[in-house]
Amino acid sequence: MPLSKENRRLLLLGEFFVTHTWRNLIRSLWLFFPAILFIVLAYFIFWILPQGKDLMVITLENPKGKTSLLEFFSFIIALIFWVYVTWYSTRIVARAKYFQEKDNDTVWEIFRVQAPRILAFTCITVLLLAFFQLGDYSYPHLSFGLCNLLLILSYGWYYFLYKTWSGYIRQGKREKNQWIIFLKQTRSAAFWSLVWFGLIMMWLKSFWSVILMLLALQIGLVLLMLVRREIDEASTEGESQNLKPATPKGSLWQKMKYIILHDENRNYVRLFMIISTIGLCIYLACIVWIRFAVFIGPFPFLLLAFGVLLGAGNIITYLSVLQRFNFHLVLFVVAYLFGKKFDSHILKLPEKEISQAKFSQRQNLKEYFYQWLKDDERQKIFSDSNSSKYPVYFVMANGGASRAGYWTSSLLSKMEDSSKGNFSKHLFCLSGASGGSVGNATFFSLLRAKNQLQKNNLTLTDASTQYLKSDFLTFTISHLLGPDIFRNFLPFLNSLEIDRGRALALSLEKAPAKNSFLYDSFAVKFSSLITQKGQSYSLPVLCINATRMSDGAPSVFSNILIENNGMRDNYFNNRIDILSKLGESRDIKLSTAVVLGASFPYISPAGRIDNTYLSKNKKGGWKEKKESQYFVDGGYFDNSGAGVVNEMITALQNMMEKDSLFSPYKNKLEFYVIHIMNTDPKKEKRDAINSLTNDLLAPAKTIMGSYGKQTSINDQRLKYYLYTLYNDEKHYTKIDLYDDAVSDFSYSMNWVFSERQRDTMNAALKRNTAFNNEMSRILSMK
Repeated sequence: MPLSKENRRLLLLGEFFVTHTWRNLIRSLWLFFPAILFIVLAYFIFWILPQGKDLMVITLENPKGKTSLLEFFSFIIALIFWVYVTWYSTRIVARAKYFQEKDNDTVWEIFRVQAPRILAFTCITVLLLAFFQLGDYSYPHLSFGLCNLLLILSYGWYYFLYKTWSGYIRQGKREKNQWIIFLKQTRSAAFWSLVWFGLIMMWLKSFWSVILMLLALQIGLVLLMLVRREIDEASTEGESQNLKPATPKGSLWQKMKYIILHDENRNYVRLFMIISTIGLCIYLACIVWIRFAVFIGPFPFLLLAFGVLLGAGNIITYLSVLQRFNFHLVLFVVAYLFGKKFDSHILKLPEKEISQAKFSQRQNLKEYFYQWLKDDERQKIFSDSNSSKYPVYFVMANGGASRAGYWTSSLLSKMEDSSKGNFSKHLFCLSGASGGSVGNATFFSLLRAKNQLQKNNLTLTDASTQYLKSDFLTFTISHLLGPDIFRNFLPFLNSLEIDRGRALALSLEKAPAKNSFLYDSFAVKFSSLITQKGQSYSLPVLCINATRMSDGAPSVFSNILIENNGMRDNYFNNRIDILSKLGESRDIKLSTAVVLGASFPYISPAGRIDNTYLSKNKKGGWKEKKESQYFVDGGYFDNSGAGVVNEMITALQNMMEKDSLFSPYKNKLEFYVIHIMNTDPKKEKRDAINSLTNDLLAPAKTIMGSYGKQTSINDQRLKYYLYTLYNDEKHYTKIDLYDDAVSDFSYSMNWVFSERQRDTMNAALKRNTAFNNEMSRILSMK
């Protein structure tokens, strides 16, 4: 069955008000769903999410000591790849639809022919308008509503370009051979003009050069698509050579080959295969090599992944159209069935190398407190009758990915540097969730390596910045948008490639530059960080909070023993001590522990830890059984780590009041809590809701609302307890990133952020009143 020649007509304004047009529009939405899906994703990520906007800013920046021209080049190439795959693969799907179900309806023909072109054009439009919504970064700004209007009106821009270029390249009075030569010359001129203009714009690298480049791409795209059509229809380039005819009832392979090659220039097919192969190789390289992923950067990789995944999606759509069967549904069913047998997110835990460091032999809170008090330097201060009360600091840090990590570690490092190491002598505990745990673990690692820092003449603040300015995101999303999609129905990938949770952990280890002080420091095994009974220990308690997925139970990774042997030492109210679940033969890396406590939705999966236990059978005997426990972000239960801090302070206070071993210190110690926050304050809405929403979604809305309130109640409970101890509010200090009278900058919560955001955070820290007041107290301590 011959394929029709391409329709040259566009929809007129009046046709948008005809029911028949909208009926065909819905048909085209279903047929071209994969391409539309990725355009909608781009709209959501780069128009709505502050994280996506910050990724775009990274592409525009020129950070000191970093060659960013290649990153900008990567963005342009990735965009062109996405646009090209959108046009070509969607066009093949449209040809398959016409071949399988011939429909000469004029309006449907317009949608079938023009939709691939308009979708490719819209890919550029969505990104172009996204750049005008970076208002927080002092770039030229258009309102969200106006950008939506311009997006709708972009069809008019396409219509103008289409009509203009159609008039320019029409044959007119030219001879056919002369016209073909003219078309080829036009194609060559358009291509090289785009190349040279693009190189100049990349060299200039500014906001307006990006805008001009995107506009040029749109202008050139429409021209090149029209020239291709005219050349194919005017010459024999598009004619089939030795191609066996196919019918809708023929073999699948014969139909596939016929649709792709019939009436098509073979060079276009070869070009698409070459470009697709190159794009796929770069995509795979980002999955395999972390340094290459960091080099490409998150924004270009997202566009590259859109192109690769769209190609895969349109292949499935192509097969579905030819076989008249929805293969997408089959893949979902297969993924579900394989998921019952193969688990993609089992943690591969290393064996414990230090046999003498036993998790079961960690100091409990009481012994750690005793050893901490018996430190020689502290004993000298306690024995001085003229000394004032000894401040004991507990730090808790809210979640928030790298934003929280950078804010937390910068703040603590500044305190340590400014006090010349005195702050850590008064620091008893670091507790946090999600990104707050990243910041705490960074500071903990720096305290652990203080001697080496001094040898390198490096401050904690500089070392912290070196590490946390790294791109922890690209390698992670390369697995989110790569193996973690395909492993659901290709389970053999589980043995070949790590999941996105392990990719994030590996990023925390190796994404920083190799000359970064903390490069590979998060690869340390937890057994080398823990306390041991009867041994001195110079570092603070570290609590990385997580949540057990099955029942929401609060769980903790800690260098002290959290598990209890009875009510006498049940200091932490039956919190899950995750290290105790590992036994003595397995270990876990610091990076893995941090990621388990920072597994917020979709970016990181719940991590599975298996352990065995003895169960009594019906005959009275004992049988070994295996249980699987999944752990997710600590913020699901307590996003600040306040719960474990409250329990710790309560237990310490009880020891000093009731235990003769600690009672001499009751009037010598004074507890202080520093609560490091970074959560964007949002006004609570108490408006009336839709009655249907009440009927259908009341439970879900209540559960979502309780998520943040649970943390707030924990925080307030701790604050009130300190008030009852000291009868003032000075012992609980909240240092909030958003407590800034000068700037109303909206910080993104991501695993990478722009230099502009980092500089804004540094400036916010310098003028933060609560931080400066706390610094004054710290500098006055002995």
